[in-house]
Amino acid sequence: MIFPGRKFIGGNVRITARIYNDADSNIDPTSLVFTIKDSRGDSTSYTYGSGDDVAKETVGNYYVDFTPSYSGRHYWRWVATGSGYALAREGSFVVDRSPHFDDEPMDYRTP
Repeated sequence: MIFPGRKFIGGNVRITARIYNDADSNIDPTSLVFTIKDSRGDSTSYTYGSGDDVAKETVGNYYVDFTPSYSGRHYWRWVATGSGYALAREGSFVVDRSPHFDDEPMDYRTP
């Protein structure tokens, strides 16, 4: 079963970045760092070219496939730098609660 737009613990979340110049042409940065802060406040950073975590599709188009371990809001940030420029993009997504992974019982009944 597919749940469009919903994210679950253990499921894949793809976070993309497009790096471009003032002329709206895609460019490759000199440095590209992706940081994810999970719902518990723990941050992890990945640098393009240092492992397989940040992948390149085409010139200026990058992505990270993230597998959340916790429910709640997760925050992400891309920072790209190059000759004479620096770009930063931020966003967030919510991972649904799960009766299989979350500690607290889930009760959707109204009183």
